[in-house]
Amino acid sequence: MLKISALQDELATMGKVMAEHARAYNAAYRKLLRWWESAPDVATIRARLEADEEGFVPQGEGALQRFIGAPPVPPPETVVIGVDGSQIMPDHHAILPYYVIQVGGLIFRYDGRPPTAHRHAIFRYREEELYDAEGYLISARQVGMQREAAELDYMLRLARLALEEGPPLPVIVLGDGPLLWPYSGRSEHEGTILQQFFDTLLAMRKARVMPVGFIERPGGRHLVRMLWRLFRDEHTPSPPRLSDVAFLQHLLPPGQRTIWFLRRSSMQERYRTAGFPIWCCYVNVGSEGEPVIARVESPAYAAQRESWSTLMLSLLVHQSKPSAGHPYVLARAHELALITRQDKQSLERQIVRILTDYGFHPRASAKARQKAMLGKR
Repeated sequence: MLKISALQDELATMGKVMAEHARAYNAAYRKLLRWWESAPDVATIRARLEADEEGFVPQGEGALQRFIGAPPVPPPETVVIGVDGSQIMPDHHAILPYYVIQVGGLIFRYDGRPPTAHRHAIFRYREEELYDAEGYLISARQVGMQREAAELDYMLRLARLALEEGPPLPVIVLGDGPLLWPYSGRSEHEGTILQQFFDTLLAMRKARVMPVGFIERPGGRHLVRMLWRLFRDEHTPSPPRLSDVAFLQHLLPPGQRTIWFLRRSSMQERYRTAGFPIWCCYVNVGSEGEPVIARVESPAYAAQRESWSTLMLSLLVHQSKPSAGHPYVLARAHELALITRQDKQSLERQIVRILTDYGFHPRASAKARQKAMLGKR
């Protein structure tokens, strides 16, 4: 139980501290706005940042300050797919170490037909799937990698299913999270999964499918740092304390997006070598007075097609209206993928029954039994 009385001193000063932060943010915003308004064109920015190995670099041509809109409703022949995943992590205190990855997807057609729901589950319990060479149980990070690959693979699978009906191209597939690999990519195991990731992207490009990673409430100060790199001198030793989202929510109108950017990094270089550099932009999928700034990512082969980018924006804005900033197909995909506590309990009862039928006497660890007993209080 949390003893709130022990926090009273900190709680009492919280309002004052937050007011000081607000004043600092307002000053930072004014400085950034001056930089933004006086920034040169995109080609000049790229030339100035050519030597930088990391950070945002704008793509295309024209003005950095250009915001782009799209029709409020996609064409009736449009098809969009949302995909998300969830998992049960392995636990060496459990009756049997295992893990489950479940992926859910929704195919949404704008021609009046009802959406179709899909889900797929992966169950792993064999020793070679659970333990490394030193005998340690697979980590949450490794399961997360497996889930990333499973989600992208399911995007392709559902896109192919939609393509069998002969819709116009492209089919746009939304994933909940980044397309740029969020891990280091240094281990041999991770490199194998990453290659599978690239193989799936290649199949998507051949099928003319546009994968889009949707990052709601993204962190980071990539755009802020880019502006600082352009205008820094001895009087500006560090960028202002403001995130990209905090900056853009004052600037980016509802239903519009920024130009595309490429974020240079060692992982981006691996994508580029494989033929799939990832571009990103910011989108306001909120409403007037209630901005919701999201970052979206897509491979350059898709992002640089103006008609595809226009359709993507139209879909994101239209799909986000019912849920005030989160695309409907992703919300439904999350529901389809979700593994509840009751699901886990039902699965483990099945495991106990099957093992008992084969003469085993499964039993959780003492720690797991104690936690289960305390959880019933």
